[in-house]
Amino acid sequence: MNQSQLQIRGHSIEARIYSETPYNNFLPNNGKLKYFREPDQHKYRIESGVRQGDEISIFYDPMIAKLVVTGKDRSDALQKLRLALKDYRVYGLPTNLRFLKELSREQDYIDWNYDTNFIDLHKQTLLSKEKSVSSVNALKAVLAYIY
Repeated sequence: MNQSQLQIRGHSIEARIYSETPYNNFLPNNGKLKYFREPDQHKYRIESGVRQGDEISIFYDPMIAKLVVTGKDRSDALQKLRLALKDYRVYGLPTNLRFLKELSREQDYIDWNYDTNFIDLHKQTLLSKEKSVSSVNALKAVLAYIY
């Protein structure tokens, strides 16, 4: 094929879900995946090598999964990304899910206005310290595990 034969048929975005602490220089974490649920794999492309009960070790890459969403355009893909990230349930160790959710809602990111200084420029929003697990979230995790 040559360039004139190629067509754009949508927009894809990849997000990598890691066991890391974004507000602490993205330091990797280890621990046990006490509860793990991914979004519906029929809606998104998900590549994961872990499952509930697995240990994330300090001796290997702390990546939990790669999530790829595709939409008719970037706006549609971002909406799907937000929905997919919202559907992840990971308990037992820290992740970068909150960071990815905040990133997907950051207006400069939405407007394609970013470069290698993006995180530093938006750290107030993107890297706000994670809240500790509330008793409500802990109860949700237990109920999700049971059901």
